[in-house]
Amino acid sequence: MMMKKLILILTAIALLAMSAALPAWAAPAMVLDAPVVTGSQITMSGTLTDGYMSEIAYYVVELENDVEQSTYAAVGQQAVTLEDGAFSITFTMSSAAESGTYRIAAASVKSEARATAEFEFISEGERTALITELTQDTITVDEIQAIFEDAEKIPVLTAMGCITADFAQLSDALKGEVAELVQNDLNGYFEKPYSETDFMTLYNYAVAYVATVRDTSADVAEMLTKYSDIFGIDTEGLENSAFLTEKIRDTEADSTQSVAAVYNEAVAVMAFSNEIDYKNVSALIEKYKDVLGLDLTDYQALTSSQKTQVHQAMLEVDYNTGAEVKTQFDKAVNGAVYVPPGNGGGSGGSSGGNSSSGSNAPYVPIINQDNKEQDAETVPVFEDLAGYEWAQEAIETLAEQHFISGVGDNTFEPARQITREEFVKILTSAFALVDSSATCSFEDVSSDAWYYTYVASAVESGIVSGKSPTVFGTGAYITREEIAALLVRVADRQSILLSEGEEKEFTDSDEIAGYAQDAVSRLASAGIINGRDDGRFAPQETATRAEAARLIYGLWELVYGQN
Repeated sequence: MMMKKLILILTAIALLAMSAALPAWAAPAMVLDAPVVTGSQITMSGTLTDGYMSEIAYYVVELENDVEQSTYAAVGQQAVTLEDGAFSITFTMSSAAESGTYRIAAASVKSEARATAEFEFISEGERTALITELTQDTITVDEIQAIFEDAEKIPVLTAMGCITADFAQLSDALKGEVAELVQNDLNGYFEKPYSETDFMTLYNYAVAYVATVRDTSADVAEMLTKYSDIFGIDTEGLENSAFLTEKIRDTEADSTQSVAAVYNEAVAVMAFSNEIDYKNVSALIEKYKDVLGLDLTDYQALTSSQKTQVHQAMLEVDYNTGAEVKTQFDKAVNGAVYVPPGNGGGSGGSSGGNSSSGSNAPYVPIINQDNKEQDAETVPVFEDLAGYEWAQEAIETLAEQHFISGVGDNTFEPARQITREEFVKILTSAFALVDSSATCSFEDVSSDAWYYTYVASAVESGIVSGKSPTVFGTGAYITREEIAALLVRVADRQSILLSEGEEKEFTDSDEIAGYAQDAVSRLASAGIINGRDDGRFAPQETATRAEAARLIYGLWELVYGQN
């Protein structure tokens, strides 16, 4: 070991001596930044501009009257990988190094580049002595504050990595609170004797906590971002809010994790209160499961339809605490019901009901929430489906579920065009979106019309917006591109996964309205929607009752057809 160290020292001396003999015209290709000192750790960074991949040899000596002393405080040689010429090396000073001014002399092993930089160093003994003084049992808060403000002590604290400049910006009263936190050791979070890292962590957290939580003039979001590394939090995209400020200001500094715990919970609560919609509920549950203590075991065992019920339920509450989010999640998971295909019996009601059978099997409501109890004998048999075999299964299945009905005399009239309100009625019924309390204010949707509740439910579910803010388009035949847009909105809202098959190009793709282009592409790729025989999609053409049934059934089958 001694021989290896001697070789390194001799190598560094030889390289630096050789570099010193270079002619004046050889411009230095290495530049050193001001070294960063944290305790006994020195970080030497800079640029090596001659383009070589290199090893850098260095030594550190104390200066007295700008004269280098003979004892090396550190010496070494390290390979560096350059990124745009930049490099960084961290090394440890000798434990015997005394306080004073030191010089780093560095040279590139593979080139003629060399450079020096100077820094002030506080000895390990002086740093340890200050920590001992600050943490003695008999020291008072006033004495600690006085030491923190002592011009001779500040460089020692700074050398440990303490954020003394931030402390200096606090009011006298707040400085006293920092001193008190240090004296109390965050209620005994650390164990004595303190290491330098322990003390730096305690000091920096105390300053950051007081500056963020206790200083009522501070911008909480700004302070959280500034001290994100100290608190151990992710503040990307953080914006201030009254809710966040209130929660952070209530934080108790009982450990170095206190602010992080309160902040992470507040962010989670804000996400479930402000950002939640049917497209991201599952992502939010996964993202914040640990922060909120969510047990996903039962949730992950649910079917896609049941998870959708959970997602819907999470929208029903304005949250103020993480406990409220967890309570609602557990309630929603426990109340989610399994809805099998072909179920025409049972009593109506909203999803989320509890079993009344006394068994462990979940309560099963009829899929169409708006209909009364019906038995199999009331299922219509249509005699006019000849030539519509391609839609017969869809029509008959949806009829069995009481989502659609005929027009009398055992006829369905599959070739008749379907209106917007008729389509919305079938769609909302098939996907359990009917809400008897829903309202809407379209001028052409009377509150006593048979389709009012269906249209209102579709509006509140976010799947329709009308022809204009005031007109729904009652009586108008629905177009194929409108159908595509509605189906995809339901799929996204209900977290229905659309398989991705081969992309399909239609000869009239450029005629599809912008709002429906992605929907048509996704449904075509999933095999739910097809074009005409001539290769067109025919986006503006209207749909027949048979086509509407087949399209709704194609999506409905993804959820219920496999159960």
